[in-house]
Amino acid sequence: MSKPRSTTPGAGCLALLLLCLLGPLAGSSQAATPVASFASPACPTDVATWHIAYRLYWTSSLGQTTSRSALPSTLRRAEEFATDVSEDSACGVRAVVDVFDEGAAIWPASKNSEGSPADTQAFLAAGGYDWIFYRFPSNGESYCAITNSTGFPTQGTSPSQSRFPVDPEGRLGCEAGSRFDCTCEPSDVLMEHEWLHAVVAFYNPRLGWPRPDVHGACAHGFPGSRCPGEGVNEAYFAAMMQGLVEEADGPKGIEPDEWTRQGTPAHPLISHPRLRVRALRRARMSVSLPPGLGGSVRLTVKTRQGRTVRTQLVRTRKLVFSIPRPGRWLVCLDFEGSESYYRARPCSEWSFYRSDFAHRGRK
Repeated sequence: MSKPRSTTPGAGCLALLLLCLLGPLAGSSQAATPVASFASPACPTDVATWHIAYRLYWTSSLGQTTSRSALPSTLRRAEEFATDVSEDSACGVRAVVDVFDEGAAIWPASKNSEGSPADTQAFLAAGGYDWIFYRFPSNGESYCAITNSTGFPTQGTSPSQSRFPVDPEGRLGCEAGSRFDCTCEPSDVLMEHEWLHAVVAFYNPRLGWPRPDVHGACAHGFPGSRCPGEGVNEAYFAAMMQGLVEEADGPKGIEPDEWTRQGTPAHPLISHPRLRVRALRRARMSVSLPPGLGGSVRLTVKTRQGRTVRTQLVRTRKLVFSIPRPGRWLVCLDFEGSESYYRARPCSEWSFYRSDFAHRGRK
């Protein structure tokens, strides 16, 4: 499979013409070639770029089908999504979207379509993709769009896919006029909504994310939101993507320069720090921290029942502290993170026995 390729704006028309001349491809993750490829326009090519595969299935394993007549609309919305990414982030990030016609390949239908093709991870790896959109025949799902939560709640691991069930008439699996605008094809803004769930999972902005992140348009009073529960508001998404969502303690979101500093899921430039926690003689413990964690680090020691017996700020890269008495202890470190490391609260459980205390007071 070829790597994602960039095109100029409006290339969807050419891609569609080629599709009409050549006919649909016999979809396969082994040898598929995109029927269209859309790149975010008017941004420098050296900014962070998400490579996204958009795989179109027309028939499910339960016999449902969806009409190929929707293909022109599908391509148009994919191109609009790529444009939204660059415009809403002020060129902090780009997207390249490769659209794959899966032809006769069968979508693996299941209850509420909770599964996905078995080759998902191989497809991601083979194409160097950060993300996959799936469009497939509806099986009466309870959602019109969903993002796999395989990466939550651990920040820094990203879900790999969003799924859009479409009924035989080309509509999504919900009623017209719903608060998510889920009729006909997945809209460009609905695609942006699902993609932003992965963005929130992966990036660690210095300002922090607004609450409740992607679903926060109503909470932050953005005009045009249908409340309660608005999930699709492009003005709010743009504010998130530029660090401009106002909260009581200041603006929230990711600023334009942070996208490239932290990379993408397929090419990450941010990681989880390696913390060294070691048991020493005389019922002591040693904690070693890497440089550049950002801000202060708080050490907390708790009993197995959750009672805190020690808490303090760590201001050096190494700390040695004592355990109060024999037993099992939970040692936790809280840190805000930085552009190199994710914020986190790693905890380790340690057991100390009476023999560990035998040398207390001796030289």
